[in-house]
Amino acid sequence: MIIPGLKKSILNLNPISKSTIRPFWHWLNHVWNEYDSKRVEEVGPNRACAEWLLKCGAHVKFKNWGSYVVDFNKMPPGSFEAFKIEEIKAENACIMARGFEYFNAKIK
Repeated sequence: MIIPGLKKSILNLNPISKSTIRPFWHWLNHVWNEYDSKRVEEVGPNRACAEWLLKCGAHVKFKNWGSYVVDFNKMPPGSFEAFKIEEIKAENACIMARGFEYFNAKIK
């Protein structure tokens, strides 16, 4: 037997409200845009910057590499010094100002 008041409250439950979803995506965007200095040291500033852009949904074109790379796993292989970022297409990407430190690392 279900208690009458409990039955009503169970039927009216909304497990994921719109106010809960938005903060989650905002938090996730912050995570994707976090600058990782260790990664810059490991793979170099160009590759680390490209990885950040691709994680955020941007397209990256490298010098001497035919077309835009849109898949993180299809980045050019080889030495991290071999490929330099030539163009960035960031339409509908979740890039935030906190990730711009990757550009500063490229300039140094």
